[in-house]
Amino acid sequence: MIELINSRDSIQKNVITLSTLVQEGVSTADYKLVELKIKISSELNKQLRILESSKKESAILFNYQSEAEILKAQSTFIDIGEKLLVIADEDSSFRDISFRCLMALMKRAELSLAYMGFKRH
Repeated sequence: MIELINSRDSIQKNVITLSTLVQEGVSTADYKLVELKIKISSELNKQLRILESSKKESAILFNYQSEAEILKAQSTFIDIGEKLLVIADEDSSFRDISFRCLMALMKRAELSLAYMGFKRH
């Protein structure tokens, strides 16, 4: 979870920097933009690997110590999902990997309706 949070924060920082440079009119061929895009892409791929490898060990198998821990995990996953949507809108070159991350995120058991408070009667 910590690795996902750190990756999310790194992506967010780099996307803000990327947006600022674009607004300042920096050429898309500029090495700063290319370097930032490579960093963002690398972090998105890291998130995808983490989400895909951990979905099998998600909430159904993972033993959370308390309801508060489950809620914190859900909040973190939702925040990551929101950031992924922003990234997909910000730059079309990240759209595919962002949506692949979102799909992996949505498969997490922590985000299933049963874990989100909806119970079948």
